[in-house]
Amino acid sequence: MRRMIKMLLIVMVAALVVGIVSTLKLNMLVQSLIYAIVIGLVIYAIAKKVDK
Repeated sequence: MRRMIKMLLIVMVAALVVGIVSTLKLNMLVQSLIYAIVIGLVIYAIAKKVDK
């Protein structure tokens, strides 16, 4: 149960970052770079959870 809540928190934080980045109207390159980093972190976090 606690793992699910942590996963939801990670997804919510990622969604929040994506939302903030979208409203900033940044350079497309910077925006895609931030998206790549966020998605990479989410996948990394999920992989770590599955590993345990």
